[in-house]
Amino acid sequence: MGATAQDAERAAPVPVTGESSAGPCVGAMPSETIDGVRHSGSGLCSQTVSFSDPRLDGEATYQYANTEHLDENGVAIVTLGTDALSIVNDDGAWRQPPTLFTFDLGSSDDASLLVLYGEGGYEGLVAVLTATGCSPCTFDGFIIDGDFPPPTETASTK
Repeated sequence: MGATAQDAERAAPVPVTGESSAGPCVGAMPSETIDGVRHSGSGLCSQTVSFSDPRLDGEATYQYANTEHLDENGVAIVTLGTDALSIVNDDGAWRQPPTLFTFDLGSSDDASLLVLYGEGGYEGLVAVLTATGCSPCTFDGFIIDGDFPPPTETASTK
């Protein structure tokens, strides 16, 4: 397939690294256990972020909610959740749509994928980051000039 004129105008992906640490949370969701499932969440938490590319620096907030499925001793076996990160600065914003995650406590892989869509001065850009060791989080990834292809026909949002 040949390249289009639009492909020639796109900037090359820019590698980025970064780090974040958690700040205080406002309006934390109380922890509640119903039928062996513990429900909890963070409220809206401030984050301190620092990236190799200044476009990703700014006022960051993070929010999550999860359910921990407990064994007969009240120990979490599997966690299901949703989370989102936003970074806002004078030139625009980066917003992660709510993302589903799952993990079991026996897993040693703590890496997660974050996709943040640019707004304002960053419209049309996507930051794709891998986060590891989240206390603090370390990020590696790219700022990409473009977007994901549309969902496949068999994909469902329900």
